[in-house]
Amino acid sequence: MAMGTLLVVLALGLASTAKGQEAGSAEDANVPSALLRPRITVTASLAPTERRLTGEMELDFPNTTASPLPAIDLWLFPNHLAERPPRLVDFNYHWLYPGSFSPAHMTITAVSGAGGAPLPFEERASAAGPRTVLHVPLPRTLAPGEQVHVRVTWGLEIPRRLGSFGCEDDQCRLLGGFYPMPVVEGENGNLLAHVPARVDGGVILRLPASWQTVLDGRRAGHDGVTRALSADGREQTLAAAIRNAGTITVVADRRAEIAEERPTGGPGLVFLHREKRAPPSRGALPYLREDRPGDVLAVATNAVAFFRKLGFAVDDRELVIAQAPLRQELVQVHGDLVLISDRWFEIFPLERLRKFHVAELARGILTALAARRLVGSEPDEDVDRAAALVGAQLLDLFTVHAYRKVERAQDLLKPVDFLPVVDQLLYAPLLASSSTYFGDIDERDPVRDDARRFVDPAPSGRFLYAKLVDLLGSETIIKVMREMLEGRVPLRLAAARAFGEDLGWFWKQWLGPLPRVNYRLASVKRETREGTPSVTIRVTREGDDVREPVELQVVERDQTTHALVWREPGAEHTFTVPVPSGFARVELDPRARLVETATGSLAPYDDPRADNRQPGGWRVLYNGAGGLLDVTQQNLSFLAAIQAKPLHDLRNELLLTLRHTPAIRAGASLGYYRLMGSQADRNRLTTSVGGAAGASWLDPSYGLAAGEMPRQGWRVSGSFLYNHDDRGYLIDPWRAAGLMVSANTSLTGFSTGERLGQFSFWVQGLELIELFPGHVLAGLVGAGSTFGDIRFRSQLGTVGGNAGLRGYFPNELFSRGQALARLEFRDTYIADLDWNIAHFTAVRSLAGSFFVDAAAISACDSLHFDSRDVYADVGYSFRILHDAFGVYQQLLQLDIAVPLDRHNRSCLGSMTQGTPTAPISRLPFTVLVQFLPSF
Repeated sequence: MAMGTLLVVLALGLASTAKGQEAGSAEDANVPSALLRPRITVTASLAPTERRLTGEMELDFPNTTASPLPAIDLWLFPNHLAERPPRLVDFNYHWLYPGSFSPAHMTITAVSGAGGAPLPFEERASAAGPRTVLHVPLPRTLAPGEQVHVRVTWGLEIPRRLGSFGCEDDQCRLLGGFYPMPVVEGENGNLLAHVPARVDGGVILRLPASWQTVLDGRRAGHDGVTRALSADGREQTLAAAIRNAGTITVVADRRAEIAEERPTGGPGLVFLHREKRAPPSRGALPYLREDRPGDVLAVATNAVAFFRKLGFAVDDRELVIAQAPLRQELVQVHGDLVLISDRWFEIFPLERLRKFHVAELARGILTALAARRLVGSEPDEDVDRAAALVGAQLLDLFTVHAYRKVERAQDLLKPVDFLPVVDQLLYAPLLASSSTYFGDIDERDPVRDDARRFVDPAPSGRFLYAKLVDLLGSETIIKVMREMLEGRVPLRLAAARAFGEDLGWFWKQWLGPLPRVNYRLASVKRETREGTPSVTIRVTREGDDVREPVELQVVERDQTTHALVWREPGAEHTFTVPVPSGFARVELDPRARLVETATGSLAPYDDPRADNRQPGGWRVLYNGAGGLLDVTQQNLSFLAAIQAKPLHDLRNELLLTLRHTPAIRAGASLGYYRLMGSQADRNRLTTSVGGAAGASWLDPSYGLAAGEMPRQGWRVSGSFLYNHDDRGYLIDPWRAAGLMVSANTSLTGFSTGERLGQFSFWVQGLELIELFPGHVLAGLVGAGSTFGDIRFRSQLGTVGGNAGLRGYFPNELFSRGQALARLEFRDTYIADLDWNIAHFTAVRSLAGSFFVDAAAISACDSLHFDSRDVYADVGYSFRILHDAFGVYQQLLQLDIAVPLDRHNRSCLGSMTQGTPTAPISRLPFTVLVQFLPSF
């Protein structure tokens, strides 16, 4: 088919769309203040391997406001990606960039008006960044209801990037934003720049013929997307008419294979996947050879069947699912296109775990099906959010239908919530798509990957669904959904009917910036009324004036519960509840439905839920055993800890530690720490001050001089610690500043009768500097000394071993005083691996670290420093970053260190490495294995 024929086809499609709009005016009659949409025709050429696109856009822009417009603005989304966002940090950077930062650039080359007359234009800065808005002054002011014709020509450099906008690994995803997008002002002042408008029009796209392409959610050659090949067969040209689209979307994939399913009575399901389909396996571990495309189609088929089972009609247009490198989310919905992560089902293969992934895909399919029915009845600005809200509602019904109950990861993890890994997941998850597992209603997008989400915060359909359920009740919200899907009643009108009054306040409250509010249990008073115990509870609302239901749960001693709800406006409310068996506790917002902020009586660093429960209760965490394997000396050191802290209280903690080291056979200490400073993450503050008391049983052979006999011994101690460490990500931190000061006093006793007292201190500072993403310069300096009655080496400090010079042994460099410096260059050289090891863990990144350590140490009987007592080592750490069970980020580190100047030195009358005349024979290097960064 020639290019001219394609243009005719496109023109006919646009005409048909226009007639469809006229015919559909009855539908739009239900839509409050229906908009005259901008009409665009985009003609573009895509060179996916070069990551370049050139295009031209014909735009008919109507003035839908009540005021004259002297100029129009267009949203240049790619220029928002020209600079690395500050919120893209160590733990989430590789969710979007597999290597170094790759900027996007959109350059406007020409703007003209009707008849081809050139128009002035200016690329302006906005809150989205420099050059993110194209400002076009008009030849004459555009009156309300009038429209202007504008032609824009541009060039685009596409970033090497994961997510919804970028090219990587023979696949390009341009989910909106690859053309200058017409915008309209948003409501409630909630926009940083503008909200993309929905548009009508058409698109013509040229690209290599070998690439499978999805245009506007439709496959090339299907559902109105025409396809023509060039004379030499190397290029394809696609054309499609566009109606009521939020954005025009393109997915082009050179490696995609197609799997299809044709369910009875439903749309054809098409999956563009990037992996070979595995045959069924009946081996011992069948999940090692999975037919993931088959699993995707099975879930999609079940979701379509469920939608139809509820009585909702489904048209026969194809529903396209495309596999893509999504990291922040498992599933995205873009009109008729559902994007699914290539990490879908990469979790331990238990149905109780994988159902979270099943649910996300089902939600995406149900949302796409709902959107088809809502287009034409919802106002343009509400189509996507209404579809997402209905999708969240349908997912709850689907989950109950498939699994009999809605279960969150909190329920699954409750039996093991004493593990710190689980505690971190529950209170401060640093994992992608946390709402998949925890049902977060507060879904914020800190890096704004999607052109449709440049709203701060972006209220998701899940969020609005949760708020409407709280307001109307779960049964009523089902009726609202049916009115929307069956009666084609817009969301806001259906919700207002169900509530019995206008809900303008609701949308104003939740579609703008989230209110800053803190709820607290101001007082809980126990009393007896007419012989019956009761409790009077005063609840206060601090911060913004918010109208929402607030739940309380009162529990008696016999576990009888009372559910209370505060619905009235005002700054406080008082409940009085009889508790015949006695009062046990009260909890505000027991289902975590409120979005609270630490304000009012709380400090900014507090957990907003810190004042939501009385009595507070405790979290007891088994921190596990941190192991260090010294392969060279063939010994194992470990530190186990049990931590206790009040629920939602970030300021106080108790810590019980158990340890075994080369110097200590067994030791224990108990400490109290007061925490302060800002939040390193939602579960930890940056600064702690406290003290501990401990006792140890000493290793009788540690630090013996030549000829000395082993001696049994013990030690009791007391310590003070100040520690500041602002890293929020402990596995692979890129930026950090820290200071630690510790002081220790101890009494050591030996079986020979000696009782020896001493005092020690240590000061240490560290800094991590990100040179560029994944490449970090890390430095640490420290100094310390010990004083008192020192007679044996086991009382001395040492700079050998993992905490100091890794090329030397812990029993090698004894001294009274030490000064230490460590320097590392950490380099992540492969960042987007996908090595699935039997679903127990998945290797995501390979990294390395070149290090140099140096120390100056004093004599063993004084603080005298000699020039020969300067030691150094060099080495390399091989680091494997992996996700345990496909969820939790972990590190395996192998250190190989070479000492640069190993020599004998006198310490308390004897050589430290053997006899006074000959050094002991040792390997010229050490090998250490550990599971956290060295510092």
